[in-house]
Amino acid sequence: MKTEMIPSGLKGGGLVQVTQVSKYSQYWKTEDEKLFERNSFGSFQEINSEFKRFHDLGDAKTRSHSEFGLVLNYEKARAEKTFDASKILSKLPDTFHYDFKITERINDEVKNQMKIQEQLAKRILDESNKQTRY
Repeated sequence: MKTEMIPSGLKGGGLVQVTQVSKYSQYWKTEDEKLFERNSFGSFQEINSEFKRFHDLGDAKTRSHSEFGLVLNYEKARAEKTFDASKILSKLPDTFHYDFKITERINDEVKNQMKIQEQLAKRILDESNKQTRY
């Protein structure tokens, strides 16, 4: 049977000798039973190699890591313990926010209202911070 030397699929593996399985076959194999297929362009592709799609390497904080969702949940819970906005929103009056309509343009009157609401919110937050500190 025909034999050829092809590059190994492993990094630093060098050349590997492959032998054709039968006379007109497109399948070739090595001594250690790795099976390669020769395409119409003459290049080889290993067809019975072990494939690990989700092989985790490194830190779990990378998006491709399988434990990334657990890290997100942990950080979310930690952030809620540090700062829970729902507690503050219950103390603030209903006029704290301002909803913009799409057709509404920002004029001086709207800007003044926003500044007043901002000052009011700062005052309420400062009072709640003083109470929690002392």
